[in-house]
Amino acid sequence: TIGACLVFFSTRTCHWAFVNAIHIWWLSPKNRNNYFKEFAAAANKGDVDMTLIMKYHPETVSETFGDQSTTEFQIVEATVRPAASVMLVGNMLLHLRGSGIFSCVVSAIRGATAPFGLLMVMSTPVITGAGGSNARMRLALPTSDLNTLYVFQWVLLHLVGFACFIGPTILLELPVAIIDLFNPPRPGPGETWARLAKMLWYGMTVLRIVCPILMLRAAPNMFADQAKNPNTLRAKKWYGEYCVGELGASVMYFNAISVFLLPGQGPYSLLDVVIVATMLLESLRLLFFYGLWSLMLLHAWDDVDFKYECMARSTMSRGPVMKGLRQISGSQLVFLHAVQAGHYDPTEWCVTSSPIPTWMSNGALGVAQGPVRQFVIRPEMYENFNAFDFLDMHMEDLKLFSQDLLSMLKALPSSSTLFFPFGDVYKKGVRRPFLCLSCVDFDEEVHRLH
Repeated sequence: TIGACLVFFSTRTCHWAFVNAIHIWWLSPKNRNNYFKEFAAAANKGDVDMTLIMKYHPETVSETFGDQSTTEFQIVEATVRPAASVMLVGNMLLHLRGSGIFSCVVSAIRGATAPFGLLMVMSTPVITGAGGSNARMRLALPTSDLNTLYVFQWVLLHLVGFACFIGPTILLELPVAIIDLFNPPRPGPGETWARLAKMLWYGMTVLRIVCPILMLRAAPNMFADQAKNPNTLRAKKWYGEYCVGELGASVMYFNAISVFLLPGQGPYSLLDVVIVATMLLESLRLLFFYGLWSLMLLHAWDDVDFKYECMARSTMSRGPVMKGLRQISGSQLVFLHAVQAGHYDPTEWCVTSSPIPTWMSNGALGVAQGPVRQFVIRPEMYENFNAFDFLDMHMEDLKLFSQDLLSMLKALPSSSTLFFPFGDVYKKGVRRPFLCLSCVDFDEEVHRLH
């Protein structure tokens, strides 16, 4: 039972780390800058293709945190490595059984292989590992034959770690679950098996069979060589690996929960029921909202309108002010973001991608300015992410921002004054370009936008 608790906790912790790693990757100014430069160049030619942001998506989950100098790596390193150690202890306790040498070996392999593989993956970062030569190879940049042979030894370790992490779920857990289904545990002398617990145990066992089968369905996407929209190919491969990992993790959740449902565990107190029910509901939520959802996405990949999805969900904010401005102006306002001062936009990318609550920082536009009767406006998608003020921005980015600002001003007929705050005091500690707009009839303009 202790082992089951440790396995569930450590697996859930790894899920949190990997999911937040991709969010932090999107938040990285360095990663967004690659997209901004190409997007701005295409926009100058009249081609506004939001799927360009997916062109630079990591190809594998390992690539997301493969650079040891990034925040993504530090989050995963600080969370997954200790969680993998806890998982190893929990798995060994969970599978601490066997009546003969063969059964003991199988139990030891089931317990140790997955955390062992996860630790190997963590120890072989794909970007900065092996002196960075692997990163050149992944970008199809030329490397010498001798360097390729040298790096391959390192790459092989990473692949072995990945195989150890994923392989046992299909090769061991699937046949074990099938055997358990047709040869269920039987109550011992003096033990009881509550009807509901028995039904739930069978349900967990069926899911332990279904998930590995679905992993086989998702796995080919990791090796996809084409997509209807070429810009989305790398993301498709990433989602293939991500889906396989989520389904494999679900098997570990269900394995752990099954222990609490075995004969002899009852009678259950109210607290026991709450704990088991919480773990069960959480594992099902993760299966449906992450594992199965990503599998459905992969199945419908070429039918998804990624241009619209990237524009509406991933890149452009959908706050009330921006929705109103787009509707009134008839422009998409790609290079501008506006809010009502003191009312942040929960759909802004720096809010949705950050694990830090909004109230803990002034990262969201308009938070630092307070509820004054002004609109707060900043440029979007500009190349110099180190810019404090408009003076630091490139002329090409200023031109694109000015065009959208002109469309916004035309949509607000009572616009009166533009304020350009400068310095930490007047900008209230916000160190990026923005300006404020006041209107003769501010309430009327807000009413029109909403």
